[in-house]
Amino acid sequence: MRTRQLALSGLMVALVMFIGIGCTKSHSQYTDQRPEKKIDFLLNAHWNTKPGEKPKAEYQLYNYQLPWYNGPRKSDRSMTVIVKEPWNMKTMVKSPKSMDSAVLKFSTFDQFVTGTYPYSFKQDIYFDTYNGQVVKYTMGSQDGCGNTFMEYINHGKTGSFTWHSYWNGHGTIQINVPTNKFDTFFDALPVYMRFRWKEKSYKVRVIQPLRANRPIDIINPKQLKDPKDPTKGKKAWHLADQKDAETR
Repeated sequence: MRTRQLALSGLMVALVMFIGIGCTKSHSQYTDQRPEKKIDFLLNAHWNTKPGEKPKAEYQLYNYQLPWYNGPRKSDRSMTVIVKEPWNMKTMVKSPKSMDSAVLKFSTFDQFVTGTYPYSFKQDIYFDTYNGQVVKYTMGSQDGCGNTFMEYINHGKTGSFTWHSYWNGHGTIQINVPTNKFDTFFDALPVYMRFRWKEKSYKVRVIQPLRANRPIDIINPKQLKDPKDPTKGKKAWHLADQKDAETR
């Protein structure tokens, strides 16, 4: 029996999983122009609806604690939702009429109180069913200080990060990063690992969630010194990983 373990900062104390009706309108079944990966979880009946049927979604409800503002914060009702949807790869939006491709949308809803005011997070991660890559990732948060919205778009060789925030220096910023510098996001792993479940072993280069990062985390280059001559060196991308997020 093969076992994979993933260390998370939060403690999951309850888990309920069920299949429900998605939040989309009924439409005829679309046909991808590219073949999907032929893996078990994509072939499940609730992903592949028949013509005229409403798409079904996988729901998970859970409780957890996570450190926030120097203390454990409890979330009594958090939720994740996974649903397969038609997708237009050119406009990066859901488009049943285009029938261009398909994605798995992995949504997370979180709410907790810091002792002063409540926090609310909603994020959507879109996986290409052709290769399991994240093609789009959005995150919106609301708290007592203000609203924040972040977005990642996969353009192929590069990925663009966009921030809209109330923080000084983060108001509206866009950064482009080579996509060959990382494999996926830390909070995308629950779905990403399903695409690679039959592989005996593998390594994944992950970067921290949009919830945790800031523009400086992504663009801040490290100076790599030449071991033969410490006075020489070159700059390289520093993509903040989960350890960076836990340190802050």
